[in-house]
Amino acid sequence: MFRVVPIESDDFTHMLTGTPDNDDPLEGSIEKWSTIVFFQLARPGATISDGGWTTCPLCTLYYRYPERCHGCPIHDAGYPLCEDTPYTDYSIDPSLTNAYAELNFLKEVKDENTR
Repeated sequence: MFRVVPIESDDFTHMLTGTPDNDDPLEGSIEKWSTIVFFQLARPGATISDGGWTTCPLCTLYYRYPERCHGCPIHDAGYPLCEDTPYTDYSIDPSLTNAYAELNFLKEVKDENTR
């Protein structure tokens, strides 16, 4: 289960920790970003450090040297190392808008993989 914990005393700076409840890594990544979106909806103005690859179920499975993401559904969709995905925008600006964009992007990748 993913959790959001405060990392500053100001109650607006938080960090995501934990692991997904789901065994499917793509579903786990969707769970991760759902947690971030719901937390930001509940706490407007809060920022969350998403934990990067250490909390991404896809990265923990597929990010290995020298293959670098081969087999990852995001890589296979044409986004090696998650470049040019909404995650890039979120890493620069951890806003609710960018978190929503990443969540929707992952759902689109999932839809493409089930066709």
